[in-house]
Amino acid sequence: MKQTQFSTAKLKDGVSDIPILNAKIGLDLELNLLQSVVDGETHADFLIWRCEQSLVVPKSFSHKANFKLTQKYFNYIGWPIVLRETGGDLTPQYPGMLNVAIVFRSAKKAVSIRDSYLEICQPIIHALSRLGINASYGSINGAFCNGDYNVTVNNKKIAGTAQRWRQIKSVDSVNQDVAILVQAAILTEGPLTYLWQICNEFYQRNDINYFIEEDKHIALNEILKESGIALAKKIEPQIIDSMEDWLDSYKQKTSTTLNNNH
Repeated sequence: MKQTQFSTAKLKDGVSDIPILNAKIGLDLELNLLQSVVDGETHADFLIWRCEQSLVVPKSFSHKANFKLTQKYFNYIGWPIVLRETGGDLTPQYPGMLNVAIVFRSAKKAVSIRDSYLEICQPIIHALSRLGINASYGSINGAFCNGDYNVTVNNKKIAGTAQRWRQIKSVDSVNQDVAILVQAAILTEGPLTYLWQICNEFYQRNDINYFIEEDKHIALNEILKESGIALAKKIEPQIIDSMEDWLDSYKQKTSTTLNNNH
């Protein structure tokens, strides 16, 4: 397969202030944001970024027998492989994907895995509703990095989600708090066909028994009939506003809880 590179100029030269980052830098920024909650520097925050094209995989994949050869091959064709600390599955990254990450502090006994996922699914669903898109969440068999909390439109995956928890040290062994990072990767535009070909080739070269099905996905450009700067102008303000609403709501909820405890 010949070397291929997605163009990022149309976004860099547009009105968007959302940065296009190297995958490792972006993932490190998310972890740094999570650590800021652990360290007590903030109780909640969010980050939105786009990524240079790469394949992000859990560190466990590096133990595959063919991994080193696979890594060299994908580096050669312009798809560097980046290892992440968390589990999950292969996630392709490219400028047409919008990454949203939230971090927040919570009492461990007051939050569940489902609760955490909904903290990011609901603002994204709300942002899409402002664009006239009826979205929900759920599992889509055959989708990339499938899970129970994909954001979906017309029974197709438009965003994947993942999360990570860190314990916050406390002398109180009963009432412990946790810092939670929840991530979402939103498909804004393609070419999706080529994207899934790359992913499936990665699986094949590493003898991983999974196949991503093209027709299980949809990107925002297919729905909104826009692309490039026009698409970014339309979707990014809605996502940003929705995440700011989430942050305001979290702060208000936290303030109410603190007042009730005094």
